[in-house]
Amino acid sequence: MSATSRKWSGTDSPTETPSTAHYVFRGAVAGLVIGLATLLAATTSYAAMNGYEPVNCAVFGSTMTVLLSQPAGFAGLLVGAASGGVCALIARHVHHS
Repeated sequence: MSATSRKWSGTDSPTETPSTAHYVFRGAVAGLVIGLATLLAATTSYAAMNGYEPVNCAVFGSTMTVLLSQPAGFAGLLVGAASGGVCALIARHVHHS
């Protein structure tokens, strides 16, 4: 698609609803980021509750995030993609009403 296209120029509002794939992809990316950020916050606060010093909390949180990033990231991708799909259905229903 050309960068000068009226549909995606950035100066005009889009004339049609973005495809379902856009919503699903953006939801999956958001879910991945949110899943990893939540994992980091949870593991860091867990270390703080167990009486670790601040530096050790950061090291523990970072290490556990790296070790558990695959399942947390995958779960975030799935939840985000599902949320994006639901948003696409809602947008299509509102747009075509």
